[in-house]
Amino acid sequence: GLAIGTFVVVLAGTRRATTIAVIAAATVLFVLVQRPDRWMSMRGPGDADRLRIMRTSLSLAVEHPVLGIGFGINNLEEHFPARFEALYGERLFRFHSANQIVDLLVGTGIVGTVLALWWTVALGRAAAHHTRRAAGAERLRAAGTLGALVAIAIMSLAEPPLYSGKLVLVLFVVVGSVQGSLRSGTDEPA
Repeated sequence: GLAIGTFVVVLAGTRRATTIAVIAAATVLFVLVQRPDRWMSMRGPGDADRLRIMRTSLSLAVEHPVLGIGFGINNLEEHFPARFEALYGERLFRFHSANQIVDLLVGTGIVGTVLALWWTVALGRAAAHHTRRAAGAERLRAAGTLGALVAIAIMSLAEPPLYSGKLVLVLFVVVGSVQGSLRSGTDEPA
């Protein structure tokens, strides 16, 4: 998420040749520092359960497709451990489904997930539109905001930010920044 967010900022704020050089250097640095054969052994043992956690949550979503079981930790706590045990023969409780979209689907059903995705896409389109229209320092700030939105979206595929108090604050600052730039009269939503 950080790499792609940085890519968005660099792409919006520099010339193409400089962009390519920065992306190439960042990619080489990332591969040198974050080789999967090195960091996989350092990950927590619970990471191996991610696919089983998502499968368990999706099985709950199938039973409650329209409105879900209710969004939030307490609703998952009520249903998740017994279902995980029924599927895998052991008890496990996680406060989330290891993926924001799966979490939305199990918690809010198809209705809530479609509305959340619609709002997210509308917000992203508005931020992209604002970035394309802005000039100078405002363009770089708008690109930073768009980059942050992209980073949050990508991070959400592996960790739901709506359950982390530290991430929720960042999420709402970014969303507030996008909404503020649109309401300031400098741009219209796409």
